[in-house]
Amino acid sequence: GQWIGARQKEAPGRFLHLRLHTIYSNRPHPHMFLGQMLAALRSSAPFEMSTGEQLREYHHADDIAASMRLVLGTTWERFGGLLELSQGNAVSLAALAHHVFDSLNQRELLNVGARGASPAENWNRNFEPTAPRWFPKAREPLAGVCASIQEALTHKDQG
Repeated sequence: GQWIGARQKEAPGRFLHLRLHTIYSNRPHPHMFLGQMLAALRSSAPFEMSTGEQLREYHHADDIAASMRLVLGTTWERFGGLLELSQGNAVSLAALAHHVFDSLNQRELLNVGARGASPAENWNRNFEPTAPRWFPKAREPLAGVCASIQEALTHKDQG
């Protein structure tokens, strides 16, 4: 915010703020939603979640890295100080959880609505997609997250 703006005045076109969404890979952080799903699946424990109406945009770490390589290989002045990397296709947490648990034939572990959710969550905002030139590879989130969870399950030392 303010620091970036001040630094841009000192050296215009030399700073870029990349605004990212939720990044995933086959090593989900244990405190994040995907890491909690993975832990439940590994231990065959019930996965209790909110109603899951919150929206998230999930991007694979490799897709973000490819986009960043493109950005770093160009003149920064084109971005005006801010580039939001977005697919424009947020998914609900419930749709994501259903997809993952169904694909692994573990639907009985999923307990949607068992927990509350913060009112500060994103309930209805779908972000504008970034121009394909700057975000050319963006995996479909349901299939991408599911593949990453399945890969993490086969590598029990990760995650």
